[in-house]
Amino acid sequence: MRNWQNEHLLVISNFYGNTVDVLLPVEVVKNPTIIISNYRDSQTTWGELRLRPYESLVYYWET
Repeated sequence: MRNWQNEHLLVISNFYGNTVDVLLPVEVVKNPTIIISNYRDSQTTWGELRLRPYESLVYYWET
């Protein structure tokens, strides 16, 4: 995670060959957007995230 003033980037990566579930803090982030992913159809919801094998996402949001 990187923060600068009111801007935030969060990188989430699955380095395994199987699916991984990740719980993200819902109350902290409002309206995150995916700015890059290695899958064309990455999950866009925030909270309970299921990463496919070797999937990486970069989220951006402002506070």
